[in-house]
Amino acid sequence: MSKYNDTILTTEGTRLATLAANGKTHYVITRAVATGDDLSYLTDGQLAALTKLPNEVQEGSIVEQVDDPSGSDGVIGTRVQFMNQGLSKSYSMNALGVYVKEDGHDQEVLFSVMTAESQHAQYMPDFADKVVLRFGITIFVIVGDKTNVTVKLDPDGLATIKFVEDAIARIPKPDMTEYYSKKESDDLLSKKVADNGDDSMNLNGKRIMPANDANMFHRSPDTGAVAESGNFPGLQVKGVSVATRDDLKSIEASAWRVLTGSSDFLNPFTLLYRIHDDQKYMDAVIGGTVKDSNSVGGKTVVDLTQLVEKITSLSGSIVNDVVSNGNSKLAFSGAKIVTPENKAFTIGATCSTLGTDNDTFFKISYSKLI
Repeated sequence: MSKYNDTILTTEGTRLATLAANGKTHYVITRAVATGDDLSYLTDGQLAALTKLPNEVQEGSIVEQVDDPSGSDGVIGTRVQFMNQGLSKSYSMNALGVYVKEDGHDQEVLFSVMTAESQHAQYMPDFADKVVLRFGITIFVIVGDKTNVTVKLDPDGLATIKFVEDAIARIPKPDMTEYYSKKESDDLLSKKVADNGDDSMNLNGKRIMPANDANMFHRSPDTGAVAESGNFPGLQVKGVSVATRDDLKSIEASAWRVLTGSSDFLNPFTLLYRIHDDQKYMDAVIGGTVKDSNSVGGKTVVDLTQLVEKITSLSGSIVNDVVSNGNSKLAFSGAKIVTPENKAFTIGATCSTLGTDNDTFFKISYSKLI
């Protein structure tokens, strides 16, 4: 997992931040760049003396301005995304630099430098295999007074997080108004028919005796348990059919269910599913937030070991704010839904699933329920 040290302001960056804090200048954060040069041997003073990031490899897209979590007006965060499209040679992003342009000046200046921690630089592969990697990072810098600073956003690099959130919002919620919980069903049935234990019963709050004792179920005189069985075909109360246990089981079996939690890939996730046990499959849709982008192939998206013995097939694909060339279908291992191989996802981004032909729900076939 990539990790970076605190941002160091250059000498020019300190000058501009001081002037902005006193309302004496205004400047624009224009771009962010990365280099493969290892600058870990430089002291903070030597980093501050830099006027240009050495051997720049690529430029990132500034896609969002982020406020300081502590609420300080003197700090701004810029969310930057780097992609490997068009990159001819792989490299490690050992240092990142932010450039600004002061009002009334034509020349950009290096404002700040951020170096990677030892052995934790983000690796950016080349594009030879046509597999896209997108790396996102938020760089916080001391700017003096954010009212005197403008962040220049790159419209072509804006993330598609809102698109994914809108797609999840369009998933229709099941209508649960016609379903009862087990407690509600028990309460309703107890109010309709109740055995008094003395060969009489309550029907809608009234105590009655059956007209024909031969049609009654009798208790054992020794144990008090009912040892007889029978059927009540077409049983109605006030012209309304009474639901049987099998009816209630059928309702429960076809109901939509929700499973929430966290996994190796998503934190948190929500799984909405409906079981069709007669055909050994379930309709499902997953939404969640990406937890980690490193080595995503084979990472657990959702673990179904408490529901099914094993998965036999999947028809779903995963959608994320990443440009994805090639197959993005979900995979499975045992009873676990896992991420596809050779796919890259943005940490903290929202993702969801799609079925065949972009259907809302995808299909999970299984051997048997647990």
